[in-house]
Amino acid sequence: MLSRRNFLSSSFASSLAVGAGLAAPGNAWRGNLWAQLESLPSKLPDRSLFDQNEDAYWRELRQQFLIPADEIYLNNGTVGSSPAPVLRAVFEGYEKCEQLNETDPEDYPIWGYAAWNEFRDPLAAFVGCNRDEIALLRNATEANSYIANGIDLKPGDEVLTTNQDYPRMIETFKQRQRREGIVLKLISFPVPTIGMDDLYRRFEEAVTPRTKVILVCHITNRTG
Repeated sequence: MLSRRNFLSSSFASSLAVGAGLAAPGNAWRGNLWAQLESLPSKLPDRSLFDQNEDAYWRELRQQFLIPADEIYLNNGTVGSSPAPVLRAVFEGYEKCEQLNETDPEDYPIWGYAAWNEFRDPLAAFVGCNRDEIALLRNATEANSYIANGIDLKPGDEVLTTNQDYPRMIETFKQRQRREGIVLKLISFPVPTIGMDDLYRRFEEAVTPRTKVILVCHITNRTG
């Protein structure tokens, strides 16, 4: 009969074996990825090229991506590809963080806890707002979820949107519906649409005195 001690010992040994088996492919993958990055141009094309020959500029910029040369990537969201300078900065940042070789304990990498005012200040100046009105998040989906979860809604309050809206936003309000008892109402309409008048009518007919939020997607990744 297998005792609890023997079971845990064998499980631990199995995990070590799996880890050892993954080590070599992992290193090979990393080396291959770095090799691919090394094969890409070391810097972005100069802005002057854009002014001289726009097509040539975009051809140069296309070389900054690891996307196969015979493919055209049309989805600018979800898992969009990053150019080589961004990938290099991310990988180098991870390596530096994982080494934990800071001489001063106060330099310990606690990313996400800092105020990041050195970035928020120029951003605030650029968009014309105060520093405290800017929150730096990982992506637009996370930012929209923060806003959706921060709206003060009571049980029975209605959120009105369409079945064509961004899936993550719909799921965020579905989660609040399960947790807090709000009401999520999804308007359906034909794609392609009949016209703006038809959309206005569908929204107008769905609005009630309990409607607190109307979510309108500027553009959706489903249909463009």
